[in-house]
Amino acid sequence: MDLEASEVDLENQYANRRLARMLSFDSVEQLRSEISSIEYADPQDAERFEEQLKRTGRVDAFETQLLGNNGETIDVLVSGTVDDGEFIAYVTDISERKRLERKTAEQAEAILEQSTPIVEIWDCITLATVVGTLDTSRAQRLTEELLTELTENGAEIALIDITGVPNVDTATAQHLTDTVNAVSLLGSEVIITGINPDIAQTLVQLGITMDDIRTRSTLSEGLELGLHLTQNIDIVTNASQSQ
Repeated sequence: MDLEASEVDLENQYANRRLARMLSFDSVEQLRSEISSIEYADPQDAERFEEQLKRTGRVDAFETQLLGNNGETIDVLVSGTVDDGEFIAYVTDISERKRLERKTAEQAEAILEQSTPIVEIWDCITLATVVGTLDTSRAQRLTEELLTELTENGAEIALIDITGVPNVDTATAQHLTDTVNAVSLLGSEVIITGINPDIAQTLVQLGITMDDIRTRSTLSEGLELGLHLTQNIDIVTNASQSQ
C-alpha cells in the first residue's frame, strides 16, 4: 500500500514527494510552503476531521476529497494521530477505487433501468415495476413481457408501478397508454401506481389526461384496488356460470 505522509505542527511542516505528486505540486518544496493552505472539497469534512481529532487524538480511515494544486479533486483516505504535539497523517490516494465504485454503481443502475421485473404477487394479480426512463424500446419490451406473463398465469389484474420513474412526459404517458390498451385486449384490468403529486402536476401542465386509466398514488393503494376488482370479477364470473 502506498502511503503519503505529512507531519504538521506550529513550527515545522513536512511532506514527501508522493504527496506532492498526488496534489499536483511541482515540487516537495512548493507543497511544504503551501501545505497549510490545502483545502477539502467539502468544508464540512474539515470540520468533521478536526472534531474527531480533538475528541480522540487520532483519525482512522477518514474518506474525503482534497483540492489539488490544479483545482481538481482527489479522493483520499486519511489516517493520523497526534504524537508529542505533532500531528502525523498518512494519506492514501483512493481515486481509482472510487472511480471503479462509481462506474460499478452506474452500471448497476443502467442494468436496473433496462430491466422490468414482472412477478405474480397475488392470485390473479401481476406486478410490473418500472425504474428509470421509459423510452420506446423499453416500453415495447414491457408490453411484450407483460402480455406474455398475463397469458401464462391468467392474471386478471396488471399493476404497473412507476414510482421509480423520475419524470413522466408526453412520450412516457403515450407508452403507458399503449401498454394499457394492449393489456386490455387480453381482458385484463390495468392499474398504474406511483402517480405522485409532482407527476400529476406535470401531466396537467402538459395537457395529458389519463382519465380512462385506473391510477393510484401508491403501490399499496393499487393492490387494494386490485383485490377489490378481483372480488368483483369473481362475483360476475360466478353469476355468469350459474345462469
